[in-house]
Parts: sequence; C-alpha cells; structure tokens
Amino acid sequence: SIELPYPKSRLIFTPTNPTQTNAISILKFSINPESQVNQLNYNSQPSQLSFCLQSAREKLESCLFPDSLLDNYLPSQAATVGSLELQLGQQPLTVSLAMFNLPELGIQSDIYDLQELSFQFIPEIDELQLTTLSPTRLLIDLPNLSKTGNSQTEKPPQWFWGDIDVKDVSFSKFQITENVNDELKTSTIISGEVRMKNKTLKLQDNQFLIVFSDKPGIRKLRYIQIKTKPTQGLQTLISGESEGIAVGLYPEFPVESIKPSWLSKNLSQEGINALLAFIAALTGVLLPSLFPETPKQP
Repeated sequence: SIELPYPKSRLIFTPTNPTQTNAISILKFSINPESQVNQLNYNSQPSQLSFCLQSAREKLESCLFPDSLLDNYLPSQAATVGSLELQLGQQPLTVSLAMFNLPELGIQSDIYDLQELSFQFIPEIDELQLTTLSPTRLLIDLPNLSKTGNSQTEKPPQWFWGDIDVKDVSFSKFQITENVNDELKTSTIISGEVRMKNKTLKLQDNQFLIVFSDKPGIRKLRYIQIKTKPTQGLQTLISGESEGIAVGLYPEFPVESIKPSWLSKNLSQEGINALLAFIAALTGVLLPSLFPETPKQP
C-alpha cells in the first residue's frame, strides 16, 4: 500500500504512451460530511478540473498555503475527507510519487524530503481505491468535451450531484492589485438566472449574486457539470432561502433585486418577513469556495 501522509505528498498517474487514449477513469468520488471544497476550477486549455478538499474544522490556509502546515503537522491527526475509486485500465502507466510511505517495505519519507520517485508499470488490478486526507488537492485531466460529444443534445457529465447540503457558498475570487496589500474581490459568474416565486433575475458576465439573509442563504447544491457551449465553464444549480436577492457588478451597489416588499399587496406582514425560497442556475469558470471565502495570505 502507498500512504500519502503530508499536505505536500504527491501521487500522479499518467499514460506512458501519450499518443494512446487515456484509460484512467474515476469510478466514484465520495466527500465526507463536514468537508470543505475550495478553489473549484475548470480550465478549458488544457481541459482540467481542480479543487482542494479539506476538513471544515481547519482554516483555509490548509489548502491555500500547505507549506505553512509542515512545521506542526501530525499525520496521525489528519482528518479523512473522502475516498476515490479509480479504474486504471490495462495500458502502461507512469507513476510519480513524492513524500510518501511504503509500510510493507519499511520506507517512510521525511517531511522535508521532496525527492520524487517515478516508475512505469502495467496495472494487474484494474481498480484502485484511495483515501483522501485533509488537505488534498486534486488535478483531473479531462477529455475534450467539445470534441468528444456525439451530438449537440448530449449532456455533459455531472461531477457533483444529489442535493448536497452546503453553506457560505461563494462565486468570487480575489485579485492582487498594484498595491500588494490590497485585494480586489471579483465575481466569477459568466451567466445565470435566479428565480424567487414568480420573479426572475438574469445575471450577466462578472455580476455578483447577492443573497440577503442572516443565515446561509444557499443551502443546497443540486449539481455541478462542465459546460462547453456556447461558453465554457462550470454550470451549477443551487437553491436556498433568503429575505431577498439581488445582482450587480458590485455587492454594495446592486442594480436589480427581488425583495419581499413586492408581495405586500398579497401577503400579511408575517408572510413578508418570512424567508422566501429561491433557485439559481449559474455558469462560472471558477468557483473557488463552496464554504468560507479566501483569506489574505499572511
């Protein structure tokens, strides 16, 4: 067995012959409750999905700055955040390892030893199961969906689905300005639509979705899938409850909103003050956090 005990541990599978079709596939990826999915990113060139998975009890620095954990890191206390089942196929593979343990051979790496081991092999066991510890960053090379689709009506695969309970969902990222001490918050939404009761709001490129609620407004993640046409990005369907919703280029200055006041002619004051259900379909190239927002680097 192979153990990856440290935040900087690394395991990479690649086809030995790059001209052959990649036979490696993910059969199942399970995320444990109380886990954070951060920096969820889709790049079309190359076609790659990446994200960081960590325990919800840990600070975001665990994903953002794993080097900062090395001095006080105890592998025995690392939380299990999920499991990954791979199908390796029967083609020759190249495996690259760094900061790993091989218990059966009595090999244990040093936390500061970044030496990499690479070897080639032909899988004798088609399926492989891996346990993911906190924090784990996954980079998944994907087939070019715009070229592999058999028809215009073929739906792209869904990567996350099943009415997942979420909190503090963010569709934004931080950019460093010319003043390195300042960070500019920008929206990562390309397009979208939000519905509350019989009202609808359209979201344009780089607009923020603003949810008015003292509690986490976005509560359910229905699915995330890769969208290739007409724009490329991650498409998601979310739902939740809120006292109102708005859109705009700046969170402080919304340009359109839906608030309970438009129901005042038909509902009592108690009904107006109640939380209203909403559902939103959004497309974005980057969803950096399904939990708390990115902190500033120390």
